[in-house]
Amino acid sequence: MPTVEIRIAGKGYRIACEPGQEPRVQELAKYVDKRLADLALAVKGAHESVVGAMLLLMMADEIDEMKKDVERLRVQLNNVTGSFESGKATDVEKILSNTLNNVAQRIEKIAQKAANG
Repeated sequence: MPTVEIRIAGKGYRIACEPGQEPRVQELAKYVDKRLADLALAVKGAHESVVGAMLLLMMADEIDEMKKDVERLRVQLNNVTGSFESGKATDVEKILSNTLNNVAQRIEKIAQKAANG
């Protein structure tokens, strides 16, 4: 199994990964490092472990919200499928429009959180 060298918060780590996943692991490490650095600036003076725990909680919250979004999309997709089968195209258009708006709003919230720490 290949390993990849990453750096997070100035510390180096060797991480094992599946063959071909090395660039993805490095990309994710850079993302985490940036989020951690941004958060550390926002909460100057906080211990490194506290900042790390805060970042983990923030990312867990984002993942949980995305899971909920996926479930809502799954329900809406089932509604769309039912609308197609029943011939209610206008309902489909409304559902798709609302879904796109909800996803866009969620993406904006995540971008704001990332920018503001």
